[in-house]
Amino acid sequence: DGRVPLFERFYLGGPNSLRGWKFRQVSPVDETGFAVGGTTEVLGSAEYQIPLPFGLRIAGFFDVGNVYAQGARFDPSKLRSDVGAGVRWLSPFGPLRLDYGVKLDRHPTEDLGAFQFSVGSAF
Repeated sequence: DGRVPLFERFYLGGPNSLRGWKFRQVSPVDETGFAVGGTTEVLGSAEYQIPLPFGLRIAGFFDVGNVYAQGARFDPSKLRSDVGAGVRWLSPFGPLRLDYGVKLDRHPTEDLGAFQFSVGSAF
């Protein structure tokens, strides 16, 4: 019937996409408020890192994007965005990242932002 299975749909939010949101928090929802994922996503990120001693770096970032339901048209006015800062450490176990992103277009029912922790490279 042309429908995309739930496990193959797109979601945004988390350490490798929109860092101001928790993992898979940006998604179209059904009538009950359950995140159902989308068939189209738009995502862009910019990050600036400043090296420090001992393998540390500080970073500033900006993320923008959204997920659209099947058949929905791209609407630039519905893009979600965040800005934040983080610390990178090239540890003996591999790269570690700790970020905090603040939502720039926060809805009244949403948190201010989110902490993100990850191991490994972002890209």
